[in-house]
Amino acid sequence: MRKIFILLLVLATVTFMFSENIVLNDILNTVSLSQIPIVKLEENSSTGYTWNFEITNSEVLKLKNVTRTDTKEDEEIVGAPQIVKWVFEPLKEGETTIIFRNYREWEGPSGTVDIRVFSVKIVKEIKGAEKEERLLQSFTIDAEIGDNLLVVLEENPSTGYTWEYEISNTNVISLKNEKTLHKAERPGAPATKQWTFNTIDKGCALIEFKLHRSWEDAQPVEEHCYAVNVKPKSETVSLPNVVGTWKRIKSEGFGYFAPANGDEHTSLPEGFTFELVIKEQNGRAFHGKKKVWDTDGNLVVDEYLSGLISSNGKDIYIVEHNDGIMVGTLVSNNNIELHYLESSDEPKTIYYFLTRQK
Repeated sequence: MRKIFILLLVLATVTFMFSENIVLNDILNTVSLSQIPIVKLEENSSTGYTWNFEITNSEVLKLKNVTRTDTKEDEEIVGAPQIVKWVFEPLKEGETTIIFRNYREWEGPSGTVDIRVFSVKIVKEIKGAEKEERLLQSFTIDAEIGDNLLVVLEENPSTGYTWEYEISNTNVISLKNEKTLHKAERPGAPATKQWTFNTIDKGCALIEFKLHRSWEDAQPVEEHCYAVNVKPKSETVSLPNVVGTWKRIKSEGFGYFAPANGDEHTSLPEGFTFELVIKEQNGRAFHGKKKVWDTDGNLVVDEYLSGLISSNGKDIYIVEHNDGIMVGTLVSNNNIELHYLESSDEPKTIYYFLTRQK
């Protein structure tokens, strides 16, 4: 138990020291050719603001139809928001990005007040997946003026492929520096590069990275899009409301996940379902349950937990009532990065990226 406590203190210190540095990440939605990818967003056209989208690679995906529905409680209220549903159709295997911007038509994209990015990978088939709708997940970074945004990518200039970036609103975000973190150890080997961007004013912006050969007129072989909402630096931190059901979108892990001979460790199994159910919050403190279902849909973990939100309103510390601890960061109102640590007869280290379910 003492080892866990020391590790928690170290992680808390590291998080505090680098709290102004935000590493940008994106979510890749993997969809089979037989599935129906959809996007749902709230829109209030009476204000003049509507959602407009673009597909970066239209050879992979196309729009099929759009529907608008009122929520039951708002059916008779003039000017109430609607839920807009976009239904897309996969065309072939490949990767693309759907970028949604919310703005008034007469102001154009320069007047964008919100951005949502959906990264999509179309594959031939997914084992066990049926022909059904698949709700795509987006990821938007919430930052404050003065924060540093870090992008770390690998490139190999000897192949001719290099990264190029574009900022949609340079009044909000600007490049601070660009450097090589790990140079290639041998000729022709890839290197790791880091770009640091600075948030300079409130607003929203999109940072697009494309990997391609500058002399070729072809689709990029890889691309990443990061949506960022920048707010003024807050004098006092308001506590976020973390009550709700948070579901695993992606994870990585290593540990003793199944009985084996000796001290054999294995990688995290695929296909399981992880939920963090926070039932009640009182100030910085909250409590709830952790639930895990195996690949056959059997509930294998149903465990109580307690947690705290740090003074910066972003860092989260959770202790399970039986064994492990979780250290995490609220990267947006509806996304949490969690690091699970368990020191026991079956030690585990797991990274989770969770999205709050609506």
